[in-house]
Amino acid sequence: MPQSGQVMSKDGIVYSTCPVCGYIAFNAQEKHCDNCGEELTEEEMHKNGLTSLDSMIRMGQLYQFIPEDEKAAVSFEQPAVSEDGYTLDKSWRPSVTKAEVEKEALQYYENRRTHHVKVEIIKKEQK
Repeated sequence: MPQSGQVMSKDGIVYSTCPVCGYIAFNAQEKHCDNCGEELTEEEMHKNGLTSLDSMIRMGQLYQFIPEDEKAAVSFEQPAVSEDGYTLDKSWRPSVTKAEVEKEALQYYENRRTHHVKVEIIKKEQK
């Protein structure tokens, strides 16, 4: 049975609050958030060159809250229900500050401007 702060889905998965995005979508058994996609494992931590899960959570939050639009302000406001249908834990708070996200956003936008990714869609001929 789910404990306080957890919910069980129809297929029996027990979800708890994701420490990165704040939605009740973290599958503790798989150590993966079904909402934001963060995988909080020792393996991922080491692969990213980090030394603690806390630093991994902070890094995930920095990128989670960078606005896609450079002109938009950083905001920690989120919908009560995510696009994927997960409920926001109203008691969750990010461990990063807006100033930290803004600083990371400047680097992110500069990197995006200088390293363009060109996507080309090629239509296959049907036989």
